Amino acid sequence: MKSLLRSLKHIVENALGIRIYKALPRGTDFIVDVKRIAGFGDAATLNIFDVGANIGQSAIPFAKAFKRSNLYCFEPGAQAYAELHEKISTYRNIQVFQTAVGSKKGTVKLQLDLVSTRNHIVSAMDTSKIAEVVNITTLDEFCDEFSIDCIDILKIDTEGHDFEVLKGATKLFSDGKVGIIYAEVGLHPTNDTHVDLAIVKNHMESFGYFVYGIYEQKHEWKLRHPYLRRINIAFISPTIAAYDASDDHLKSKLQSRPQQAHALKTDG
Repeated sequence: MKSLLRSLKHIVENALGIRIYKALPRGTDFIVDVKRIAGFGDAATLNIFDVGANIGQSAIPFAKAFKRSNLYCFEPGAQAYAELHEKISTYRNIQVFQTAVGSKKGTVKLQLDLVSTRNHIVSAMDTSKIAEVVNITTLDEFCDEFSIDCIDILKIDTEGHDFEVLKGATKLFSDGKVGIIYAEVGLHPTNDTHVDLAIVKNHMESFGYFVYGIYEQKHEWKLRHPYLRRINIAFISPTIAAYDASDDHLKSKLQSRPQQAHALKTDG
């Protein structure tokens, strides 16, 4: 019977030009992959941070997937913030903050683009562009101010500012208070928009966070070259990795790291 089903599967795949899986392969859908981790299922109560929320492209899927969780969205641009605020008005588990997030608190210039997903923080303004002066905070200071003990999922999409966001969470990472990080990184030196993968990877590994998955591979469309321009990458904390691991030896090895308790929730 199994042999017959396999044969039928191959016939359908070849006829339609598709692949059939029992489960989506790792790296296809970030939310699906997160739900596979112990303690991050449908019934989990999580703190989810969406830094660079724009108009809710990630926040709304998160709110639907993790209905018992608390979402904190950060969007500095006035127009995008207004549209985001309107779109999430029916979701009781989403809060929106009109601020940028980076490595230090203060104000910065946000250069605006015709497409709001390309708005980005700049140090030197292009005089032909429109800009807004926006407030900026750090994740460490925000969590202290609002008495948030941990971040279970941290999603960052800030058009090249992602590393600054990570640098502003040093205390959270040192204390093991962030569970999973999802950020955007560049893959070659001519990409001057995104921070290079090696820089981000080395930074996260210094806190014991290792790569969990790779998503949304984008080729170099600007120059029409075949190599990869950027990816989204997920890192997982050592404690959550150990808790989720089926290999007892791996659990023991990871748990022996000098880390404090991490943001670990259990389904209930």
